Amino acid sequence: MSKKSKVFITIIVVLIFNCLFIILTRKFGIFESGYKSLNLEESYIELNCEFAKATKFKMTQEEDVNNFIAEINSTKVRKTDFVDEIIDKTETVTNGYRIEMKKEDGTTDVLTLVQSTENNIGKIGYIFYNGVRYKIKDELPEYILYLLDNYKMTQIKEVNTIEGIEMVMGSEEYSVNDTEIIAHINNSTDEEYTYREKYYLEYMKNEMWNLVLPKEDIIAVNEELPVNTNVERTYDLQRYYDLEEGEYRIVEEIIDNNGNKYYIATKFVLTEK
Repeated sequence: MSKKSKVFITIIVVLIFNCLFIILTRKFGIFESGYKSLNLEESYIELNCEFAKATKFKMTQEEDVNNFIAEINSTKVRKTDFVDEIIDKTETVTNGYRIEMKKEDGTTDVLTLVQSTENNIGKIGYIFYNGVRYKIKDELPEYILYLLDNYKMTQIKEVNTIEGIEMVMGSEEYSVNDTEIIAHINNSTDEEYTYREKYYLEYMKNEMWNLVLPKEDIIAVNEELPVNTNVERTYDLQRYYDLEEGEYRIVEEIIDNNGNKYYIATKFVLTEK
């Protein structure tokens, strides 16, 4: 074998070794570098989210929009390359949260949060921003994940539509220093219902009800609501970050024997007293 052939083979072996090394380190998350923030602008005024081509939520509250952008910017990402394409053949159409982000001048940017096939089912592993694919270093912040699943609850318009089912607060006013509040669910009908241990706390801002995100998700367990009963419910305000003065409401989901879902709600006020 000639000297040139040996050099050529050596180069090929080194290249193959380096490629395998890169693929394996990427696959198992070893020695990864180049991650940074997307540094999205904070000039968006509206977010419209779709999942599987169906509208999931529309976000117009300035504080909510800014919080969403800030959380996305806190996520470390890097542009993908051919190695990522080899490792993960992620599809963007069937399993992505597509978010149109509208600016004050009327133009829009598109952000898509995509589940990764190389990780756990349901784990969002990539961000597409204006057509460029980025890999997420760890995971999206809990705030974003919870928001994607629950922000639509702020869009509940019809509550207290079941005659004979009502929700009453133990008091119309509480202090921001109180750790819990009490309400009663009354069923004066001749039909049994169920309610869920998972409830929603919302606050009034700009004449709209806005979801207050808990520190961690609340487990959804169905409880019986028998005929002609009064159930006392205690709500732990320590589940939430610092609550401010203002008007709030508790929203509960009620289910009839046919599986139809309804919502009941009751209002209260938090003060500095």
